Amino acid sequence: MLTDRLEYKSYESCWLKGKTIKEKLQQKYPESNDPEILVIPAFNPLCGGAAANKEGITGPFGKIIDIPNSQVYLLDGSSLGKVKNIK
Repeated sequence: MLTDRLEYKSYESCWLKGKTIKEKLQQKYPESNDPEILVIPAFNPLCGGAAANKEGITGPFGKIIDIPNSQVYLLDGSSLGKVKNIK
């Protein structure tokens, strides 16, 4: 979710690329090392989504991904930086 100076909110589909939270990953998957995770956007416009910088990611992997330090890429490949820096 992107917010401009007039508080208008717009939603953009994006890719997230980040690391895992190692302690939580080892609890669930003890044999794994420290992989990078790529979260892809929904490709069907009828599917819902969640703002990564507000609500976070739900589901089984949402608890083991370090979302605030993940890189954000728009669908055209533009990098927006880290999730924690996007307001």
